[in-house]
Amino acid sequence: IFANSYLDWSAANYIFHRNRLIHFDVNQQAANDAVAAVIYVVMLGANIKLFSMWQKRPVREPTPADAAAGATADERKPAGTSAYNRPVTARG
Repeated sequence: IFANSYLDWSAANYIFHRNRLIHFDVNQQAANDAVAAVIYVVMLGANIKLFSMWQKRPVREPTPADAAAGATADERKPAGTSAYNRPVTARG
């Protein structure tokens, strides 16, 4: 939108014409599309890099809530597992 509206780039204006070195024409619309593709590829790479960094971040071990309340080690042991195979700490 920026190239078409503000810069007034269109397919009728050429950046490069065919010559001995370059065997194809490059118009402004093709350059606009190439710049947009580069922006998308760079942002995709940055997104993958940030996701990778997020997955490898150091994570602090969770502290049990009942340890802060003064519970002993025996009270913090799991009493068994629930129907969903999760540890159950409440007895009774």
